[in-house]
Amino acid sequence: MGRSIGGGLLLFAAISILPSGAAAADAKCANPEWAPTPLPGFAIRECEDRAWDSMQVSDGERDQALGGHRRSVTYELKDESKNPSAEKARLYYSQAAQKAGAKLVYHNGYDVVLRKAGPHGDVWYLYDHGNGNESSTGSYTLTTLEVAPPPQEVETRAMPGTLAVDGAKCANPPWLVKQFAAYKLTACDSKAWDDQRLPLTAGEHEVSGRRMVAHYELAHGKPVVVPRAAHIEFVAALKKSGAQIVRGEKETGGAVVASQTSAEGRFWYVWEQAGGNDESMSGYRLTTWQEAPLAQEVVVKPVEGALDTAGCKDPAWLVKQFPYFKRTRCTNRDFDAVEFETSGQHAKMAGRVHEAVYQLTDPKRDPVPLAVKRNYVAALEKLGAHLVSNPDDDNMAVLEQKTPQGDLWYLYRHGSGNDESTTSYSLLTLQAGGPPPKTCKLEIYGVNFDFDKATLKPDSEPVLKEVLAIFEAEPKYSGEIGGHTDNVGKHAYNVKLSGERAAAVKAWLVAHGVQAGRLRTAGYGDSRPLVPNTTDENRAKNRRVELKRDHCTGGA
Repeated sequence: MGRSIGGGLLLFAAISILPSGAAAADAKCANPEWAPTPLPGFAIRECEDRAWDSMQVSDGERDQALGGHRRSVTYELKDESKNPSAEKARLYYSQAAQKAGAKLVYHNGYDVVLRKAGPHGDVWYLYDHGNGNESSTGSYTLTTLEVAPPPQEVETRAMPGTLAVDGAKCANPPWLVKQFAAYKLTACDSKAWDDQRLPLTAGEHEVSGRRMVAHYELAHGKPVVVPRAAHIEFVAALKKSGAQIVRGEKETGGAVVASQTSAEGRFWYVWEQAGGNDESMSGYRLTTWQEAPLAQEVVVKPVEGALDTAGCKDPAWLVKQFPYFKRTRCTNRDFDAVEFETSGQHAKMAGRVHEAVYQLTDPKRDPVPLAVKRNYVAALEKLGAHLVSNPDDDNMAVLEQKTPQGDLWYLYRHGSGNDESTTSYSLLTLQAGGPPPKTCKLEIYGVNFDFDKATLKPDSEPVLKEVLAIFEAEPKYSGEIGGHTDNVGKHAYNVKLSGERAAAVKAWLVAHGVQAGRLRTAGYGDSRPLVPNTTDENRAKNRRVELKRDHCTGGA
């Protein structure tokens, strides 16, 4: 980046360049034609020749953007006895440029800007004082800029058909006929459906549909392209192919966004720099959108009766899910409490719980989280459920539905992946206040006690109310409340503590209207584990309360 000239900046970047450290002996490193003789005592230190460059130059009142073939030569003082003042050096080159036919545009005591009208466009001559002060000049730079548009390497056309997003092959977008020769296609990313806000000159615009991104990187050893040149070329090429430029035609930096409508629908084309700086572009990406609605792949049905929590299966309400995901594991609770967020508020519900986890099987069809979430939300809303969580959260959805089968809660949670990827997700269903389950034994979780005591914690109440509902719904229901622990601690102590905790649960139920004769208690400690006590997750599953129905046959 050059020094300020009258408040403006010389911004240097290039399509083809001579390395800035090139030796003066190089054939391209020579005095400019308009100033063939340098100041006495100075010699060329380095030079640069760029086929096209972008610059900001000030005339003292305003900056203007210039672009074209730029050649710069930097001189360094070799003979201290010849050291001229800043004014003497400036006047020397100002007079040389005027002798070559240029007219003075601006000077500030140190630097000078001159312009000459040429047959193919303006030619600008710039003298830039380097180090030194008013009475000393240790170095200076001479710049010649022949104003011209960048060479048009980029060619585009209207989209020839539907945007393919199957990810089978990484290729240029169909609308790109030719791109910069110095860059190569390195990666592609496509989505069957996505949603994004595009920055337009008139504000943001939300676009959703098929999306493909192509990534390009500079080939090793190739001359770099100036980001501004790439910007200009994509604007020109897209306009020529009939697209409407909706961002980037007047702006001097940032993305280029274009829109085009054909028989296949509305398309959006986006160019963005993806590496480098103002002077050189090490990479860029091209994004293509085809507006399209989200395909509804999830199909659901009403829940009938008590929620089935036996075995590993899809939720009772799910008829069809994404064919490129498979169910990998389930978690079932006859009764448990679940905590979640509903529109910024913390909620805790208790009931029968089923949770299924799904894993992506086809990486080429990896959906964005919003696509998965919207599918489940739309299907469940059509069933009569209402979204009660933050609608802007792409990674979670909580829906509630009041039915004759009790209150149903549906929770979708994004699992693994990121903002652009969903490699797993989970579906949790909770039924609160539904019909009493007919099984002979119920495993109850969410009944919590103070550490090493049989004192019930207040947060146990939601689950205990669900157990109470069983006795209220069936006046003849009677059974055993059994306490169970993991294998941490001594067996005798675990038996004693689990028995006291079972008694505490009975006391709570009796206090809330259940006849004491309908209940008996037992403490089993760690003698009846459901799963081996080998992990924290397994030990948590073994710490439970069980309710066994009396005189029950044929159920688990």
